[in-house]
Amino acid sequence: MDKNTLRETCSTANKVYSFEVLDKYIISSLLELYDFNGNLIYSHQDSDLYDYEKINFGFNTLWKKVDETKNEVLYYIFDIKKHDFVRKDIKVQNVPVILLNDKLITRGMKELKCYETDFFSETWQFDVTQFCTYKENKIFADQEPEEKQREIYRVYYHQDKIIASISRAVIALNPQNGELLWKIDFEDYNPVEIVFDGNIGYVGDVAYYVIDIEKGEIILKSRFDENIEIEGNKISRVSSGSGLVLYNGFLWCTFSEHKNRFLAKLNPENGKIIDAMKLDATASTRPPVFDENRVYILDQDGELFVYEKK
Repeated sequence: MDKNTLRETCSTANKVYSFEVLDKYIISSLLELYDFNGNLIYSHQDSDLYDYEKINFGFNTLWKKVDETKNEVLYYIFDIKKHDFVRKDIKVQNVPVILLNDKLITRGMKELKCYETDFFSETWQFDVTQFCTYKENKIFADQEPEEKQREIYRVYYHQDKIIASISRAVIALNPQNGELLWKIDFEDYNPVEIVFDGNIGYVGDVAYYVIDIEKGEIILKSRFDENIEIEGNKISRVSSGSGLVLYNGFLWCTFSEHKNRFLAKLNPENGKIIDAMKLDATASTRPPVFDENRVYILDQDGELFVYEKK
C-alpha cells in the first residue's frame, strides 16, 4: 500500500475539525453537509452555534447548542435528508451518547441514564461505582498508587445491548431496563475504544484484545508489531494511537513515529501489520474513515485528506 494504491482526490473548501460520513454526505461538526467531491451542499445560517455529537439513528443526527444567556445546554435532532430539525430544545442532565428510535441514553462520569424520547422522562440508570475500586499501574517503586472509583469511557449500542468501556472493564446492559448482562475484567488495562464485528469486539492501543460480545469474555490478548520498516522508515513500536477501525475484513489505524504519520492495515486475528503507507499529514491524525473506494484522514489542524483507490 503506497501512493500508487491511494491518491489524494479532493479536499473541502472550509477547514473541517470533526466529521462523519453518513449515507452520501460528509457531515462537518459545524452543521455543514458536503458531497463526496468536497462541495458544500448545506450550511445552517447559525452553523457556528451547533456542535455535532456524532450520534445518529437513521438520518437523524444529534447536535448540541450552548445557550450562554441562560447558562444551559440544549440538544437538537437534525434530519440530514430533509435538511431540517425534527426535535428542538431537548434538555437532559448528562451527555447524550446513544439515540435509538424511542430512547436517548446519556452518560455521566460514573452513571448511565435512559430517557424516553417522547416526554424525556427517565426510565433507568446504572452507576458504575457499584463495582469495587481499582489502582492504576505502579509508576514509582516507593509509592503505592491511589485507589480510584470506576469511570465510564465510551458507550455503544450493539447486538441489542448497551456496551460500555469503563475503568478496568467492559460491561453490557439491557437497553430496556438497564440490567447488567455481563462484565469483562481487565487486570492492568483500561479499555477505551471498542470496534465491533458481529459477536466479536476488538480493543487496543498498545495492548490488543479480542472479546466475545455474546459470552462476555476475552478470547485473545496480544501486542502490536514492534521493530518494523514502512517506506524506509524504521518503526520501533506501533500503537493504534488514533483508535482502531474495521473495514473490509481488516483493522486499520493511523499512528505517529517522530514527525511522520502512517496508515496501517492489521490482521484482526493477531493485531499484526499486513500493509502500511506513509501519509501526507504533518499533524497528528484522527482514526481513518472509509467509504467505498475512499479513505478520509483528518489531522488535528483541521486538514482533511481524502485518498481514493486507483
